[in-house]
Amino acid sequence: MKPAFYFILFHLLILLACPAFSQRVSSNSTTFDKTAKMPKVQKPLKYIIVADTKDILYGNKCATRATHKYGFEYLPIPKSQLITERESSIMFHNLFTNLSITLRRGIFWKLALKSRIKECRRKSWDRNG
Repeated sequence: MKPAFYFILFHLLILLACPAFSQRVSSNSTTFDKTAKMPKVQKPLKYIIVADTKDILYGNKCATRATHKYGFEYLPIPKSQLITERESSIMFHNLFTNLSITLRRGIFWKLALKSRIKECRRKSWDRNG
């Protein structure tokens, strides 16, 4: 074989073995991971205003995750803070929030959510809620 062939082969091996060259080549090439998923854009949560926190397990992480999956969160307001003029606006707010959740999740969403909250109560041994 000719010495020119060995000369070229030697230089190619040195260039490929050089870490700076291999890093420069890898940084210039764009590779896309086909299994990577784009994060979902979360819609802002809606609020259902309640005066009694008896059956909602407010503060329980499992129950909060369950309500977030349905796209809302309970907002407790004590009865002493409710003003009679605001009660009608709260009623209409809850009505439209319930209607939007019903259109998105179906008519039996409350029953499914109550069963999930009961399961959360059973798992966390929360007897006060």
